[in-house]
Amino acid sequence: NRPKQPVCPCRADDAVRAYINDTLVIDSWDARGEHSYEQQFTATTEPTKLVVNYKEVTGTADLSIAIDPPAQVTETPTN
Repeated sequence: NRPKQPVCPCRADDAVRAYINDTLVIDSWDARGEHSYEQQFTATTEPTKLVVNYKEVTGTADLSIAIDPPAQVTETPTN
């Protein structure tokens, strides 16, 4: 089994851009209303840099973003 890549889940009301290690991974600058996104990315041994741009247009401001590490994968021996 190969390990899964980490994931960057995001929920935003209204516009959001997210960069991981200076690479644009979420680009929804013209969005209106609540939207959900999920982006896989390649992890390295270096620290992960996350930069978020957020813009509230109308109504209530809401932003949730994280970096979820990959699930632990264990090798199962085959006979």
